[in-house]
Amino acid sequence: MKAWFRSLERREQFFVVSGAIVLAVALFLLLIVRPLYAGTAKLAERVEQKESLVLWMRSVAPDLGAARGGAATGAASGEPLVVIVANTAGVGELRQYLKQNQPAGEDSIRVRFEAAPFDQLVQWLGILQSRHGVRINSASFDGGVQPGVVTASLVLERPGA
Repeated sequence: MKAWFRSLERREQFFVVSGAIVLAVALFLLLIVRPLYAGTAKLAERVEQKESLVLWMRSVAPDLGAARGGAATGAASGEPLVVIVANTAGVGELRQYLKQNQPAGEDSIRVRFEAAPFDQLVQWLGILQSRHGVRINSASFDGGVQPGVVTASLVLERPGA
């Protein structure tokens, strides 16, 4: 390679060296600098998204605090958990699917639903949590023969009742 380069005229050597330098700079820009700028732009976009999420969370925080306060007042009511579950299942039209409603301690209860509509069951659990402060301790769902129908075994608890 050296012999070939030395056999070239001065002007040709200058063009080869200049071309090699231009090629090296172009490769450096394309392979190193450009990906760094692209990564920086992506990170800046992610930071912007996270900042907007934080702003949104701060705007809804007072509403969440009020909802949490409402759940605490529901939990403070003196009704036994068995009664709360039975009453709310009747309102949510889940009573016909409720096959077991058994206390599992002072502040917890085991319930079993068979062939219950999953959507209604989830809505009912949301009502229990938001209005009465009842939480799910454990849950097991088995799909039914029909889509959207489940058999569910749940242990519900009311902390600090």
